[in-house]
Amino acid sequence: MNRDPRVKSTDRDRSTTTAAAPPTYSRKATGLVKVLPVLDMMTFNASAASPVGIVLATGMFVVFSTFPGANLILALVVAAFILPLIWVTYALMSAALPRVGGDYLFGSRIFHPIAGLFANLGTYLGALFSIGLTAYGITQFGLVPALDVIGSVTHSETWTELATTLSGSGWTFALGSVMVLVLSLLS
Repeated sequence: MNRDPRVKSTDRDRSTTTAAAPPTYSRKATGLVKVLPVLDMMTFNASAASPVGIVLATGMFVVFSTFPGANLILALVVAAFILPLIWVTYALMSAALPRVGGDYLFGSRIFHPIAGLFANLGTYLGALFSIGLTAYGITQFGLVPALDVIGSVTHSETWTELATTLSGSGWTFALGSVMVLVLSLLS
């Protein structure tokens, strides 16, 4: 509509626009609008799907200790071809179903609301378990070996004994819980 104050209301009512604006989804309850290009959606999905720092920090040690002789370069090359397919899938679903939502929305609109519920519940439980495993891994594969190495390099039995003490299950749980609480407060 023409908002020029010099135009009379009768002229404003008679004016019509020739080109219609493209439809934008607007949620009626909150007014939230999601307008992002597909490339941006791929970038967001890629960054959320692959936390590179934690994977490289813990994954390298776990892979080499669990699968000795594994070809890590080949595994990374194969993953580099497969992961973009997942990112593009989520980007296209986000573009086709532009509501503010994720796994529940995709599952409930494409299959059935129960499928959306289980997809969302699976994502939640996966995140919950991965938080606990990450806290355990950082304590057992990061902190304890680091203290042990410090003790070995400095020839200090105090650091080595501290590493041995902290490797117990009670300390692992306590340190992992503190780490999760601190990171939760920081986020």
